[in-house]
Amino acid sequence: IYALLQARGDASIPIVFDSQNVELQQKASVLERFPHLLKVVRDVEETALLKSQHVIACTPNDANAFAAEYGLDA
Repeated sequence: IYALLQARGDASIPIVFDSQNVELQQKASVLERFPHLLKVVRDVEETALLKSQHVIACTPNDANAFAAEYGLDA
């Protein structure tokens, strides 16, 4: 997301985040001993969600998880 935002610059090109999963949930057990890395995952996912004009979630559960974790409208 950071590279896309930089490449877009000031242009009004919309970003659509097509999510294959809730990355924070996917990585939680793998990174439980590395909370600083889990925070990086959360920050990247949150930025992608908040900076995108549209988000496509694979399942209603994913949409609800995004809503619960990041305060978005499912």
